[in-house]
Amino acid sequence: TVFRDQCFTADLHSQALKRIEDASMLRNTQFREDAGPTAHPVKPDAYQAIDNFYTTTIYEKGAELIRMLQTLLGKERFMRGMGLYFRRHDGEAATTNDFVAAILQGALQDGEPLGFDPEQFERWYVQAGTPEVQIARGWDPQHGRLTLTIRQTTAATPGQPDKQPLVIPLLWSLVAADGEPGEEQLLVLDQPEQTLVLEGLAPAEQPPALSLFRQFSAPVRWQADQSMKELFHLFAYDNDPFARWDAGQQLWQRLLLARAAGAVDSALEKQMQASLEVLLAADGEQDPAVLVTLLSFPGGAELEALQEVAEPLDLYLAGCDLREQLGTALAIPLQARLEKMGPQLDQVWPEGQGERQLTGLIWSWLAAAGDQQVRDQALDAVTGPSMTMARYGLRVLQPLDCVQREKALQRFHDRWQQRPVIFDTWFALEASTPRADGLERIQTLLDHPRFDPMAPNAVRAVLGGLAGNPVVFHAADGSGYRFMAQQIIEVDQRNAITASRLAKVFSRWRFYSKERQRQVLEGLALLESAELSANTREVVDMMMA
Repeated sequence: TVFRDQCFTADLHSQALKRIEDASMLRNTQFREDAGPTAHPVKPDAYQAIDNFYTTTIYEKGAELIRMLQTLLGKERFMRGMGLYFRRHDGEAATTNDFVAAILQGALQDGEPLGFDPEQFERWYVQAGTPEVQIARGWDPQHGRLTLTIRQTTAATPGQPDKQPLVIPLLWSLVAADGEPGEEQLLVLDQPEQTLVLEGLAPAEQPPALSLFRQFSAPVRWQADQSMKELFHLFAYDNDPFARWDAGQQLWQRLLLARAAGAVDSALEKQMQASLEVLLAADGEQDPAVLVTLLSFPGGAELEALQEVAEPLDLYLAGCDLREQLGTALAIPLQARLEKMGPQLDQVWPEGQGERQLTGLIWSWLAAAGDQQVRDQALDAVTGPSMTMARYGLRVLQPLDCVQREKALQRFHDRWQQRPVIFDTWFALEASTPRADGLERIQTLLDHPRFDPMAPNAVRAVLGGLAGNPVVFHAADGSGYRFMAQQIIEVDQRNAITASRLAKVFSRWRFYSKERQRQVLEGLALLESAELSANTREVVDMMMA
């Protein structure tokens, strides 16, 4: 179902942008699940409460397994298998085994070999965790010979200490020094270590740039010995939209991690600024939706996973600082883009959606840099005719302690308080707004006459907003953790499914500093000592194991 929906949305709008959106979501949610105490395979072999397995692993990672089959087989052979599956199982309650068997049997009708071991591929369904691929290069500049040594490993997960190598489709290409892309090729990884030797390349001091896991060909993490120069080259010239975006994400990661560690990389920031000036120029990137992806920072969960000791508050503040710095340094080209896009903002969807997205992002940079005119424009958008622009306006002002923020939140409150579905947006924004009195504000939301404690969406809006508020949830005194634990206990009495999912906000506690671990454990101790539903008890026990 998820794979089908992804394909439909990609066909309707943009395959490239949808693939980037799905990859970003997987990295920030499913990879995090794989790395924590609640990690489980796509096909769990046991559970206490089946409701706890409506997860990104089962649905989104499960969709990636289907996509890998399509990549390995090619679309024609894959669709032949789909046809056989529907003829064989239409109207039945088919299993994943039925599905995979039909896909493979249909593909084999042309008499060609599969090109991989199907039994080894099915390990994806029963083995938890995110594989890590390491790629090392050896370059012979005189003879133009490039040697790639590729290793795959998967870290131990609860109940699965030993991992077996998987079938991993690696789509790759080379990008020459002049920006000319090479032919995209498929390499099937199925051993702990493999070597690929490329002969006959142009002799040069440096090897051509290596474009890896194009189209996000497998749900894995990877590391390669790529220099900053190579990443900037891919960021500028790679013809695969995902790989180009990923090169930019790696650059953003290094910038933000350096700032979070208190060691600003000024040289790298200047290089990034120069690259962004090229993208923003009148003759730069013309598609506003593509430009949004290239200018967007990696998610907090993804960045946390790259820290030796996770410091979510430091990462949040680093993002705020970098937006301010870029908004100041790039004010002129950013303003020029705003002026160019102005006439398109009022177009009826789907027209103008890229321009609206880019406007929201540019506003966030300029507003962070103190541009009062842009802050006023964001405020005006809150009462304007476009709900999309109203939400962008609110999110732009949310991290800023300014008069426009308070006016915007109040205006949205007054305008939509009679519409519960829309008003949940206000609950979420209020709860995730960084304030010194954040917990007191959140308590007022829970006491708000329009808050319905029996409505899961309202509960998720407020408590999910708290979890997404690093300043309040990760407060130095641990008050955010204790408050959240107390609220989960209360929610559990009314809605066990919602409570068990909320409890997973504590799943990363072992990755924090010793002091922060101690504070999280105080909250977990409250949960552990409470009378909980089977759903929430299972999650808490897994986190404490």
